[in-house]
Amino acid sequence: MARAACSKQKSICKAPMARAACNKQISICKAPMARAACSKQKSICKAPMARAACNKQISICKAPMARAACSKQKSICKALMARAACNKQISICKDPMARAACSKQISICKAPMARAACSKLISICKAPMARAACSKQISICKAPMARAAC
Repeated sequence: MARAACSKQKSICKAPMARAACNKQISICKAPMARAACSKQKSICKAPMARAACNKQISICKAPMARAACSKQKSICKALMARAACNKQISICKDPMARAACSKQISICKAPMARAACSKLISICKAPMARAACSKQISICKAPMARAAC
């Protein structure tokens, strides 16, 4: 069930408004240094404890009010209907089974081809409504395994 959900996440790119954002997101996997990190990121949905969070993450694009937010990943947390999903998304890193995957996710920014995409992702914290959520997201860097990547 989680595998099918992960496949649906890729369907974001089919929406014309989301294409530009998706192209940036997808280019992360093209960088050799980021390939392993991408594989780990996808494996989050396989962990039983993380499945609920993954399902919430995917449902963001289904809500009409969140569709525009999906085109620009950074504004997801601004949509009232998407706020609960954002909170769930952040909680993935709290799951012990997902922690290693989170550490790998942070290392994506080291790949030169992925730097532009990472900059967009980092700008999430500039949105006032997303600040509390970002604080939790930023706490990933406090984990010893993630410190070097951060």
